[in-house]
This record gives sequence, structure tokens and C-alpha cells, in this order.
Amino acid sequence: MEHTWQDDRKPRVDVRVLHLKKKRKSRTKRPQSSRTPVSVSKKLLHIFGRGLIFAVAGCVAFALSQQTALPNGVHRRGQVSSLESSVSVSSVTNHEVPEAIRGKKCAILLFGLPRAFRRLVLPSLKKHVIGTNKRYGCDWFVHWYTDSKEMPSRSGFGGGIDTFAMLTTALKHAILADNSKPEREPEMKFATDTNATFWEQHSSLMHRILTEKGKRAFRREHSVDPRLLYWPVKDNSYNAQTLANVVKSWHSIQRSFELALKGGKKYDRVAVLRSDVMYLTPIDIWARAPIMGSNHTSSQQGAISLQYDVNNQYTLVPGGFGMFPVNDRFVVGPAKSVQVWATKRFSLLKEHVHKTILEKDPGFGMHNERFLSHSIFPLISNLEYDMNLCLVRVRADSSVWVNDCGIVDQNVQMIEQGVLHSQCRRPLEPLDPKVHTRVVQLFCDIVEIETR
Repeated sequence: MEHTWQDDRKPRVDVRVLHLKKKRKSRTKRPQSSRTPVSVSKKLLHIFGRGLIFAVAGCVAFALSQQTALPNGVHRRGQVSSLESSVSVSSVTNHEVPEAIRGKKCAILLFGLPRAFRRLVLPSLKKHVIGTNKRYGCDWFVHWYTDSKEMPSRSGFGGGIDTFAMLTTALKHAILADNSKPEREPEMKFATDTNATFWEQHSSLMHRILTEKGKRAFRREHSVDPRLLYWPVKDNSYNAQTLANVVKSWHSIQRSFELALKGGKKYDRVAVLRSDVMYLTPIDIWARAPIMGSNHTSSQQGAISLQYDVNNQYTLVPGGFGMFPVNDRFVVGPAKSVQVWATKRFSLLKEHVHKTILEKDPGFGMHNERFLSHSIFPLISNLEYDMNLCLVRVRADSSVWVNDCGIVDQNVQMIEQGVLHSQCRRPLEPLDPKVHTRVVQLFCDIVEIETR
């Protein structure tokens, strides 16, 4: 299903760089979060039984030094080559756009399941994406899953999902409320799927993912068959529902990008953002990562030295958290590079599972972040990692996973004072270890939903 609106709005990003050396392993090991698989459909239980969970450790830290040589096309934060053409954000006012990018077209894409969207996600979008990018006049393309309820799972305790009409009306109002270019309303298009329509489209792929075996058996972390090719048998956080959720995410990302392509307009710059996170730092679609580090809760935004990517050549991904070994939660950059990130996963999956991962990381199958690291990121030039970006996941029960990035107390302060302007429930509570360990959640279900 697709729906179209005309609107004018623009998002923005606080993006700065610190590039991480590929394949550089830390000497220090720390345990990965251990997550207990939750029950899925009877059919999947019949295939795999009830898995036994064991602790698993992994090397997840990246080691960088000033003397370390980095790969071509990857730059350290603070290093600006004389060949780079960029304009300092501090050289223009908040209402000016550098001449080099005036008239260029940008698009902001949202994807996924809109958990607690109106209550928690939208206020952070208005502050750190819509408000930051309003001067660019970006178009918006959205793909959402519109099931009315999410069941309890590894992602939390579940809860209700707003109706499609509520979601689109709220987002449209937020985008148009502070439109700085009334002469041109931004284009807004929406597409939807349900759990049922997803399975209709991808049932054969999911059957292959859940059953195809190779000749080699890997050391396993749970009771599934160690010969399964697609299953990351070395990561005990994966279960059958996890694999389905990964494919759902890919489908939603690709559908949102296809919406942007449909109208025939050629975009120069594109951002792809999750619909179930609170953005605690600004995201400027035309900026590179900050050269100088800064605390994301600081009101002194002027202390951050930013540069515009006036030649539109750098692709930005989060780099300061959730690195397993890379972060898959958002991307911004030239349209052609973002198109690779958004649309190549299905076409590259078979080669990745049958060849690439067996050579580089055997036993991890279609592990989402390793798939990006080994098969998607190598296709993207000038990839930058933003070490200052911070976004935290929200759940359908209106809880916020405040230790996703940054410092918990500062995140809580930003959420309550800087974004929601309302107190959430205290004290902070660890998530039920039966569902997920190492998660600290802030319940914000008492926060009123803005209906204006």
C-alpha cells in the first residue's frame, strides 16, 4: 500500500568522522550481551526445538592510534586533507545554506516498526532531524509495518502500535509546522506492510534461511544444527525470530528507498533512519562528522566544529556504539552510496553466505552487522564513522534503552529535559534478564502524546 502527500521539510545531522581501521582487533575482550531467545511460532519451534542458551564472548573493541595507517578512503577525525573541499558550518548562520549545495535535492527515509512513535520518537525527530534540516527542503519517504500490536520478544515486553492514520498525520504535521520554504511543499510518500504481507513475499527465502545446510559444521553456541549456513551459529543472541526480524528490516529499508526512486526525481543526498529510536544528537544530512569531540547533551553546539560535504562524497554511519563489528542503525550520504546500503542485501545474501562469510568469518552466516562489514561496506567509498552520534532504541511499551550509547545519566537528562520536556518513571530499571540482559530502561509511558 502506498500513500502520497506534498510537504516541505528537512532534517539535519551532527555528523563527524573518526574512521575505524578494518579488521583491527582489540587485545581486550569483553563479553557480548547475552540474549535469551524467545519462543516463536509453533512451526519454527517444530523445526528447531527449544534452544539452550550459553554465554558467548567476542572481541568488539576497536583500537586506534595516531600512528596507525588507515585504509584508503578512510580518514581520522580531525584530519582534513588539502584535497578535501568543504565549508565550515561555523562560517554560515543557521539560516544560510552554502552556495555549493543550494538547489541540490535531498531525501529522508524512515523504516521499520514505529514503536512508541508519537510519544517518544517524533519529539526527538522534530528536535534533531526535522528542525536541523528544515532549510534544505528534503522530501520524505516512509515504510512502516502497521500491525496493531507487537508481542513480547527479545525486543521487549511488546505493546500497541499506533494506527497508520495517527502516525502519518502526526509526522506530516511535524514536518509542515516549521516549513521554512512555503513556496515548495516537500513530497511525502508512505508505504505499508503487515506481518502477513511480509511472509507472503518472503516465505520461500525464510524457508531457505531457516533450513539450508552446508557440508561444514561450526562450533555452535546453542542447540541448532551447526551445519546451518544462514544461521549465525556462533552467536547465541540469534534465534528464528531474530532472523525473520533481520529480513523484515531489510525489506522495509529497501521499500523506503524504492519509494524515493519511483517519482523519477534524482536525489543528491539521502538519509535512512530507524522509526524506533530517539535521536539524542542532531543529524544534519549535508554535514560531515564533527572534527572536535563534544558531549551530546551540551547546549553549546557552537563548540562542535562541523563541515559541509559540499562535494557530496562522504557516507556517514554511527561509530561510537553498537559495533558488532559495525553499526547498522542508520546511514546518510550520496544517493548512490546509500542505495548500495539500502538495496543490495537481498541480491548479495547468497554469495555472502556461501562464500564471503565462510572465508572471512565462518560460522556467522547472515549475522546482520557482519554482513554489512564484509559484503556491503566494501562497496561504499569514503565511509566515515561518527563517534559523537547517539541514538537509543525505544520499545512498544514506551520504554527507552538508555544505555545504548553515551552516558546513561546524560541520556536521561537529554530525554527528559531536552526532548520530551517531561519526567519519565523512576528509578531506572534493568530489563528482565529472561528477555535481555545488560539493558537499562527508562519507562516513559506516563509522557503525554502531543496531539496538536
